[in-house]
Amino acid sequence: MTKEEDESRRRSIDIENEMHEMHDLAMEIKKALEENEAINPKKKEDKESRDVDEFLKRQWSTDWDDREDGLWEMFYDNDQIEERGNIKDGKAVGLWESFHENGQLDERGNFKDGELNGLWEGFDEEGNLIYTEDWKDGELISENWIGSPSDD
Repeated sequence: MTKEEDESRRRSIDIENEMHEMHDLAMEIKKALEENEAINPKKKEDKESRDVDEFLKRQWSTDWDDREDGLWEMFYDNDQIEERGNIKDGKAVGLWESFHENGQLDERGNFKDGELNGLWEGFDEEGNLIYTEDWKDGELISENWIGSPSDD
């Protein structure tokens, strides 16, 4: 690998890491908004909630035109896998998984032509299922927050 290719890969990894952190933050914001809605009922189509949904859709529906087709893996500084999935024609396809730095599964789900599609599951750092989402062609159909035993 040339120095330029190595630097380009490192920049891509840095960008992916930042996107993953933004996704986690957006999920926390969305959960807080939903909890607030349960305490202070508002219209279901709350603008802030829609904005978070749109952010999540954009964040995970990124086109990666500069990446070769095939398996894409990203690693933490400790060489632990952070994320893996397949790219085809510059779009995420099939099963994608992301992992917490301790190696536990963070999220898993499928993409279809670069769009979230089907069941997505999220896990806490201890491996407990904390939410499920159902997506169809990039649109969030339903979600279920289960919570974590540490939330008790």
